[in-house]
Amino acid sequence: MSFTKAAAELFVTPAAISQQVRALEEELGHPLFERRPRRLMLTDTGRRLLPSVTDSFARLATATANLDGAPMRGRLTVSVLPSFAHSWLVHRVGGFADRFPEIELVIMSEPNRADLRAGDADIAIRYGSIASGHGLHVERLMEEHVFIVASPALLNGPVPLRTPHDILRHRLLSDADQRTSEAWLNWPAWFAHWDIKGESSIAGMAFNDTRLMNRAAVAGQGIAIGRSVLVQSLLDAGLLVRLFNQEMPAGNGYHFVCHETRRQEPKIATFGQWPHEVSEKAS
Repeated sequence: MSFTKAAAELFVTPAAISQQVRALEEELGHPLFERRPRRLMLTDTGRRLLPSVTDSFARLATATANLDGAPMRGRLTVSVLPSFAHSWLVHRVGGFADRFPEIELVIMSEPNRADLRAGDADIAIRYGSIASGHGLHVERLMEEHVFIVASPALLNGPVPLRTPHDILRHRLLSDADQRTSEAWLNWPAWFAHWDIKGESSIAGMAFNDTRLMNRAAVAGQGIAIGRSVLVQSLLDAGLLVRLFNQEMPAGNGYHFVCHETRRQEPKIATFGQWPHEVSEKAS
């Protein structure tokens, strides 16, 4: 959606891009862009044409990559949620880079979903219920479980944590963006499971960023519901401990997403397989 950025990618001038687009519009007999002050927008014709054009370029890129003598070389842009990037990916991605040094990894940590069909990224790792279709390939990467976590300092502190009833004397930390479909990310579900009354009277703090909630738990600010993928590095480092030996299924997991026509590109397929290998080694 920018002639200037397109020109930089193709090593030509913006004027050359503009001329080519106008020539294409004249040949098709339809405008493809609405030219507005400081931005472009696709017309209805442009939106109808985009999926087929994207698919054609993706197939061309795949064919070219497979003919390349060194198909594992080049840039690979991966879009991930900030929580996953911070809590899981950065602790492990060096291993991938060591194995495949000719792949230039670009990690985009962003809360908004990258548009893979528009070329915003080559790969995305997303959480939740995601279905294939609309030109996208979706593959389940890892399941997630939830359990109660706290700083080791709280275990034997002034108010020791031995049973779930001991939680009544501690502060509860929670995710402000609790998903209704994931009951075990909510404290009421746990208190109902333990048949404990009085949860509503306990002091608590909510965070709109899971990373902040986990750091607060590490600092001994309260007890949190840990999501297995996002707290594993903190457990491994001894900064958090699991309580009560109980865990529940989160109901959702993490998915590898790429354009359907690019799933067999060597560097994309290799990156998609890598998290499975990491999980198998960990288990």
